[in-house]
Amino acid sequence: MSAKVIQFPKSKHRATRMVDEVIESKLSHKDPQTLACLKVEMKKLVDKYFDERELEATLMLPPDLTEEQFLFIKQSFEQVFNEHSERLIRRANALFLDLCLAKMEVCELRIQDEDQD
Repeated sequence: MSAKVIQFPKSKHRATRMVDEVIESKLSHKDPQTLACLKVEMKKLVDKYFDERELEATLMLPPDLTEEQFLFIKQSFEQVFNEHSERLIRRANALFLDLCLAKMEVCELRIQDEDQD
């Protein structure tokens, strides 16, 4: 039986969408300059830490697997991967939210400093 290739969604696109959603729905700020600054800062981070390459996983299987064995392995792999992926996504979301809040403070201070000059 041939190996199964599983493609994962592009992380940069997902991260960019998540950052935009967080900024627009969870981070309210009275100053549009601060939000504009925050979007620029977060875009830099997404560009730095995420890329557009598709991640692939190849699972090598013995050639003599029955269809039933193959389906069992496939379902087990998908379940384990999905659970692991969900944990990583929740952790990444929490980290990105904390980072967003820290970057917003940086932007606030930067704009405050510019206004004082």
